[in-house]
Amino acid sequence: MSNIMLTNWRLLAYMTFSEKIKLFGVDKFGSIRNFADAVGKTPPDLSRYLGKEPSRIPGAGFIQKLYNLGCDLNWLFDEQNEKTNKSRTMRNNRELEHLYLKIAELEAENEKLKKKLVTLAKTLKE
Repeated sequence: MSNIMLTNWRLLAYMTFSEKIKLFGVDKFGSIRNFADAVGKTPPDLSRYLGKEPSRIPGAGFIQKLYNLGCDLNWLFDEQNEKTNKSRTMRNNRELEHLYLKIAELEAENEKLKKKLVTLAKTLKE
């Protein structure tokens, strides 16, 4: 199977709120520890905001710190991407499944053609 590469803008379009916070922090500060120091949190406290299903929602004070550190709040709070994320993921999964089935069909056809070529080559040698 071939790898599917996403451009940065497509990858960003599928990010959740917590993933955006993590991306901002790691990109700007190089590590979760440095990011935690910059926002005045311990790494375990900060990780509560950053999981796939965060156990805490950041308050206004934390958001203000992100803003003061240079985070684009329009990007951070862009809900359009999150609203469509689930339906896009489902659609993409269906498309990928279709492509994988097509690849399997083509590989089977390729094997048949290889066998025909071998048979034809043997016939021509005789």
